[in-house]
Amino acid sequence: MIETPVTNSRDNGNCLIAEIILSQLGNQFIMLTGAKDFGFGERSLHFKLPSDDFFVKDGINYVVIELDNNDTYKLTFQNNFDVITVKTGIYNDMLLDIFEDVTGLYTTIHPRK
Repeated sequence: MIETPVTNSRDNGNCLIAEIILSQLGNQFIMLTGAKDFGFGERSLHFKLPSDDFFVKDGINYVVIELDNNDTYKLTFQNNFDVITVKTGIYNDMLLDIFEDVTGLYTTIHPRK
C-alpha cells in the first residue's frame, strides 16, 4: 500500500477506507492534480485542489469521494461551499475517468485508454 497523507481522527476503519480510495486513484494522482489537505470522514476521502480558477475546470477546489453501501462511489465536486456536480454509482475503475472529465486535470502521465 502507498504512503498516504490522510489524517483526521483516530478512527482506523474510516481511515482505512480513505487510504483504499487514495490508492485506487494511483501513485501519480497527488503530483499531477496538486491535491492537498487530505482528510477522511465516515466512509469517505476529501481533499482540496489548487484554487486558481484557470487550473481546474469550473473553479472546482474541493472533492469528496464517499463509499456507498452498494460498494460504489459518490463524487461531489465543489467550488468553496457551492456544489458544482455530483456523480453517483461510480465503480473504482471509473474514478479517474470521472475525475478527469469533471475537473479537466490529468491523473496519470501515460494514457490509460
